[in-house]
Amino acid sequence: MDEHQVLILTLYQGRWIDKTKDIKSLEPYRGGFKVEFGNGTYRYGHSKIKVFRNPVEVDTSGSEIFVHNMPLNAGTYEVLRFSEHFCIFENGKKKYYPIGAVSFVKNILQSPNAIGIVDYYSKLAELKQEEKESKHLHYYYSKKLRLISDESIAARFIDNTTPATIEHNETLIFPFGVNLSQRTALKRALSSQLSLIQGPPGTGKTQTILNLIANLVMQGSSVAVAAGNNSAVANVFEKLEKSNLGFLAATLGSKKNVTSFFGTLPNKPDMSDWQLLPSEQASTRQSLVKLDMRITQLLESKNQLAKEKSYLDKLALEKRYFNKSFDTTPFELDRLSIFQRWQTPEVLKFMADFEYHSQLGSLTWKTKLKWLFKYRIYKFEELSEFDLSVFRRLVSTFYQTKIEETEQVIRVLQQQLDSEGFDMLLERQTDLSMKLFKSFVAEKYSHTEFKETNASSYNKRDYQDFVTQFPVTLSTTDSLMSNKPDAVLFDVLIVDEASQVNLLSGFLAMCCAKNMVVVGDTKQLPHIAKEKRQVDIEHLYGETSPYNYKRNSLLASLIKLFPLSPTTLLKEHYRCHPRIIEFCNQKFYNGELIVMTDGITEPFQIVKTEKGNHAAPVLNSKGLINQREIDVIEQEVLPVELAHTSSENIGVITPYRPQANKCNDHFGQRGIDADTVHKFQGREKDTIIFSTTANKINKHIDQPELINVTVSRAKNRLTFVSSQSLVKESGTNIGDLMRYIEYQSESQVIYESSVVSIFDCLYREYSEKLNVFMTRVRRNSEFLSEDLMSTLIDDLLNTGDYSCLAYKKDYSLSFLFSKFERFTNREAEFIQHPSSHIDFIV
Repeated sequence: MDEHQVLILTLYQGRWIDKTKDIKSLEPYRGGFKVEFGNGTYRYGHSKIKVFRNPVEVDTSGSEIFVHNMPLNAGTYEVLRFSEHFCIFENGKKKYYPIGAVSFVKNILQSPNAIGIVDYYSKLAELKQEEKESKHLHYYYSKKLRLISDESIAARFIDNTTPATIEHNETLIFPFGVNLSQRTALKRALSSQLSLIQGPPGTGKTQTILNLIANLVMQGSSVAVAAGNNSAVANVFEKLEKSNLGFLAATLGSKKNVTSFFGTLPNKPDMSDWQLLPSEQASTRQSLVKLDMRITQLLESKNQLAKEKSYLDKLALEKRYFNKSFDTTPFELDRLSIFQRWQTPEVLKFMADFEYHSQLGSLTWKTKLKWLFKYRIYKFEELSEFDLSVFRRLVSTFYQTKIEETEQVIRVLQQQLDSEGFDMLLERQTDLSMKLFKSFVAEKYSHTEFKETNASSYNKRDYQDFVTQFPVTLSTTDSLMSNKPDAVLFDVLIVDEASQVNLLSGFLAMCCAKNMVVVGDTKQLPHIAKEKRQVDIEHLYGETSPYNYKRNSLLASLIKLFPLSPTTLLKEHYRCHPRIIEFCNQKFYNGELIVMTDGITEPFQIVKTEKGNHAAPVLNSKGLINQREIDVIEQEVLPVELAHTSSENIGVITPYRPQANKCNDHFGQRGIDADTVHKFQGREKDTIIFSTTANKINKHIDQPELINVTVSRAKNRLTFVSSQSLVKESGTNIGDLMRYIEYQSESQVIYESSVVSIFDCLYREYSEKLNVFMTRVRRNSEFLSEDLMSTLIDDLLNTGDYSCLAYKKDYSLSFLFSKFERFTNREAEFIQHPSSHIDFIV
């Protein structure tokens, strides 16, 4: 029969076989069919034969055809759809497939916009390979990127078209806890093709991602979580594992990670007590809906309480400084008036009135009458003199009144939260959410037979089984493309630490998903573009272009391209001592953060090294090393810090890689982490010691993003070790920080180091501690440094331990060697030269 008109399948040994071509005719017969073949006529009951007619031709122009997630070879194909089957014809030959086995992907890779962007990024990737910075990016762009689906988020990026909105009416769950801004971020993320989440330090980005994963998995979505490095996604996996849910995630990425994952596939826990009856599921959902409404209101009160506490701390500090400057007492305005409630607005109005009338020189009867009617004041003896002392008493009255009012607001809010049992309600919401989520997971895994797969087949024919078993894929942005078939898109891609993801790898990740949630912080350090050379088409994407690789992280690019996309700032901060994070809050976040932490101990310390240029440049590097700051940390800072905490809770950070390496060599064996500020982003320690390293403030160490990351790594204690010239330099971020610390710390927190070196005497301004030593220096050499060392050796050898030793100056190098076989000719020549000598030999 005509294969373009009909599809006939017959059941043979449990399999449906396409017999269309072999059949000459068929006609209905007694509830089945009479089928004529070339060798005879046979009868088939309805259960043994399927007949499909009236096919629909599928338009495949501009599309790639994939069968079982594998692309068909280049050629001309005719595709017909017979109900739940596709028939694909090539050169007169036909194959039929179940509808789920075939996919048609419209490829926009050859569109004009795509050609330009891909060509630009491809050439940059090639440049990275030539400069030996990255090999795999060039491979992905030159070999792997052969398809960009028109349904992918990359298509929106390429054409700069507004991302779609998504209708979402499911009950939200928060199995990992929640706060107000996280709740808003979650709702927006589930309702838009692209959602941006700005997550300042310590605001619960990972918690938000985990809640998002739970909601997406419950609605049957495939989820990819990617970042520019493995540590960010490892954090997500650790939190899933902690809740006994690690088996949902496939930790993929590089070939090495894939091999490791399939080498030790995760074991599923016992889920027998996770399952809920349908009635229990329904009642749990209803309880969550009711709880959500009440908790949302209480979360607003919780935030307001934190704001009031923060305001009270600032106000109390202001008052203490005011009292130190002016020895004055507040007015008892209630005693001067009758039937008048003196609240802050009334006090401020009266202060303004008093200041205005003070210009008249004296208190007139007309003013008294006005104040009587306006403020009910009838006693004027203490107000009769318009001098500065009276106004200062009014200021003191304002502070006292405002503090009392704020304390009352705090009491009311705290009583509301306590009476409602806020903490218990929040815990119940978390527990019920986790209960519902685990019930869904248990039901899914108990009713599904999973096909065994391996590292070579999981991203090909077996992918659907694989992603059903592991709905969450953890990877890096540059490796994600290799963790799935070309034809398949993840339903949702979540990019963490997006400010550190560059556009080359970020674009590849966007080609892998339909929807995307981007989590990051433009106020923290971006990725570092190391390329010095330019590609020939870079002028097409200049510095102001959102597509420019060197000027934009993935997050910055998307903010520029899609300014109207749903964007949420995570405001509630849970990491740092209030006075530590408040600097970042006011300096970088416009005061929008809500500090949820408490702290009464002194969090700051500044240690200034002795005068001198202690930072030394490193050969063939822009980096610096400052041994003096390392010595100060070793001898003065660490003994104090280790008295309060253990070494694993201390981090030493610096803006320069050579200094970080030196610190790591020095402190690493003691269990103290030392690294650059860039590498410490995303991490935290109870105590952070910052070695500024440079002698003077420069653009590199004074970057606002670097200062923000530096300060916000410290949970409880932050110590700055720096040159004296860095402290309080005006017009700089570091100077602002130093002044902030000095203002916030009423006790002494700025110290001058007592660690000195005789070579400090080489500087015009050297420490007073060296004055006595300098008087003993005998000038015998044309170099002061040699005379300083000679004096120091004399001092040492005059002590009892070393009195048996002697030394010589300018000792000929040739006297130390008699054989020169192990030296090169050049080295031997240098040793035997008459001018080659050792300054000192003991």
